[in-house]
Amino acid sequence: MLKECRIEAGYTAPDAADELGVAERTLRDYEAKGTAPPDIIDRMAAIYRKPILRYLYCGSCVIGKKIHPEVSEKHLAEALMRMKNSIHGIDQHRKTMSQILDDGIIDEKEKEPATNSMDRLKITRDRITEFIVNFETRYPNEINDPACKQRVV
Repeated sequence: MLKECRIEAGYTAPDAADELGVAERTLRDYEAKGTAPPDIIDRMAAIYRKPILRYLYCGSCVIGKKIHPEVSEKHLAEALMRMKNSIHGIDQHRKTMSQILDDGIIDEKEKEPATNSMDRLKITRDRITEFIVNFETRYPNEINDPACKQRVV
């Protein structure tokens, strides 16, 4: 995937290696293995305008799998719809959690609703992240260009 992202971004291996500050042979090794050190992945994501690389990298380690959702490239409209559908009804889960946590104790009858609400909230978090990553992939310059911020926000 690293090589495909480089090519899609219009970089030759020598040009990308120069931008990344690594030897061309090192870049080719990263591409062949499909992984690189975190700082290189971060730079690749920025240079290639593929923020999704960060999530794919983080999702491959034990800690990353626990804190980052599995994100894939989607059409922006699809990612938006998935996020909107997930957000719908979130207020009920907030109320449920508020009631459960009101006394500071989760008793037996509250465990199942708490688990269900937490699962739903995690899905919503994942869908929001999915939308953000796909938005940043589609509009990388608008997010980072101060002149465009007002138009996007």
